[in-house]
Amino acid sequence: MAFISLMPVIIVLEAYYRFGIGWAEFGFHASFAVAFAGIAITLERFRSTTFVNQYIVWIGKISFSGYLWHLALIHAVPVNISWLSPMANFVWFYLALTGLTLAASSVTYFVVEKPFIAFGNAWLRRSLARQDVRKSAATA
Repeated sequence: MAFISLMPVIIVLEAYYRFGIGWAEFGFHASFAVAFAGIAITLERFRSTTFVNQYIVWIGKISFSGYLWHLALIHAVPVNISWLSPMANFVWFYLALTGLTLAASSVTYFVVEKPFIAFGNAWLRRSLARQDVRKSAATA
């Protein structure tokens, strides 16, 4: 796990040494790579309920639905509300986008993902049971 956590840092260092791309060209991207690696290694070494709790686990469960929903919702949430300042518009947009994404993803998880996961598991159990019957019949 620690090696995977270091991959963003390794990519940045390789770009620096192999291609001559300096740290400044990466800007925030390099900082985020280092921060991600540090957080991932820290979470692996020290279990913390601050970062790993029921809410974060829930977001992990619905993350695929969130990935599918967020782009459509970016275009659905109004960006500029005339009576708000630019910073208030920014905060409004991201809070509304996050709330709507969590809500839509939760609904999609219960209505689509869970039933299809149950269907796939049932199908797999039936398929494995048929294989076991065929194997036992062949050996008998």
